[in-house]
Amino acid sequence: GINAEYGGGQAKEWRSDNKRVLLLGSGMVAEPVVEYLTRSAAVKVTVASNEESQANSLASKYRNTVPQYLDISDRHHLKDEIAKHDLVISLLPHTMHPFVAELCVDAR
Repeated sequence: GINAEYGGGQAKEWRSDNKRVLLLGSGMVAEPVVEYLTRSAAVKVTVASNEESQANSLASKYRNTVPQYLDISDRHHLKDEIAKHDLVISLLPHTMHPFVAELCVDAR
């Protein structure tokens, strides 16, 4: 599994057996996240970005990683992508987090 920190400093384990992760954004912070997630062969990462060349470049460097062109303003496409994944990590500007969180809750 992959360890994750939760509030209060308690570490809990997230079982990484065949998990699909949607990573929103392909900027500078994305590569360390993809590198970490792909340490487990059971984790499949989709790098979703409106910067297609960045997503392609990043996905080509790591196993079990695929690029996906995604315009965040296309609510229906974003909602469809969220529904296909077990976990969503948003590396978008902080002003987009409420929008993404709302769609994640709806997809639950």
